[in-house]
This record gives sequence, structure tokens and C-alpha cells, in this order.
Amino acid sequence: MPRPARRRDVRQKSRGISPYIFLSIGAVAIVAIALGVTLVNQARSPGEAVPLMPAQFRNAHTWLGISMDSNEKGENIPYTTDPPTHGPHTTFLAAWGVHKDPVPRAILIHNMEDGGVVIWYSPTLAPVDTIKKLTEITQRYPKHVVLTPYPPLTTPIVLTAWERILRLDNLDEGKTVEFINAYQGIDHHAR
Repeated sequence: MPRPARRRDVRQKSRGISPYIFLSIGAVAIVAIALGVTLVNQARSPGEAVPLMPAQFRNAHTWLGISMDSNEKGENIPYTTDPPTHGPHTTFLAAWGVHKDPVPRAILIHNMEDGGVVIWYSPTLAPVDTIKKLTEITQRYPKHVVLTPYPPLTTPIVLTAWERILRLDNLDEGKTVEFINAYQGIDHHAR
């Protein structure tokens, strides 16, 4: 008697598909969908994603053991883009709004970490009327937007947010406002 019961158990087990297979397939499908949604959203986001610095430097307030507050210009730091979008920076912020003189990069990176968008312009490549229009746009946002001249630019206008960059040869108000609205106010502090 016990023998037929064992055969029946074996046959029942071999007939059905293990629930673990369904769970595994479901988990893989969920991961694939999440990855696809993330990639589609990134593709639709204004500007381009920037290659990341090594993790230990992304949110660092020190660089090679030197306090960024004592080396606030960050001139020798190998950021992944120029102007930078993330990386070692000071512990203090630039005032939001329009600046007539260049603001050090390491300060503005902290602004971006705190949800800021920085509009950099070349004082030699951007026409005066473009700078006036950028000033008007910046003044619409009392928080989270900084406008600064940046003489090393090879493009007239560059917008940056944490790990995002948009280069413009000519002022495009629609793209500028879209970029600001997409990224301003998003806090990027490591948690």
C-alpha cells in the first residue's frame, strides 16, 4: 500500500510547475519593467545625463583630505563635465538669483545638491539681449535658480542640475524653463 501512494506523490509533483518558477519569472518581469520605465523617463527628461564621479566624491565636502571650504574654487578637481553637475563641493551655498561676477564651481555644486539649477553663460559668446532674457527667467524663480557668468564656456549657455546638463547655442526659452521646472527643488543629499 505505501508504494502506490509514493508513486502518486511523485507523479503529482512532476505534473505541476513549481510555484518558485512562477515567482522567479514574475520577479524578473517586474525588474525588467522597472528598468524600462526608468530608461524611458530618463530619455524624456530635459538635458542629458552626466557620467558619475566615483561614489566617494559625488557628495563630498572634502577632496583628497582638503576641506572644500578652504579651497572653495575647486579649480583642480577633475569634474566629469565643465561646468560640473556634481562632485566635491563646499558646505555653503551661493545666493539664489542673478550674479554679475562668476561664482566658484564648488559652491554652485552645493546649490545643485540642494535642488538648484544653475544657468551658466559665456560673457563673450552670449549676446547682451540673451543675458537680459536669462536674467528675467532667473528672476521668476526666487529659490533654486542661479545665473552666473562663466568665462571658460565654449557654448553660449549651459544649464546644469544635479547630474544633468543642457548646452544651448542660442537661447531657447521653452527648453530653459522646461529644464528648470524639471529639476529645481529636488534635494540630492545622500541619505
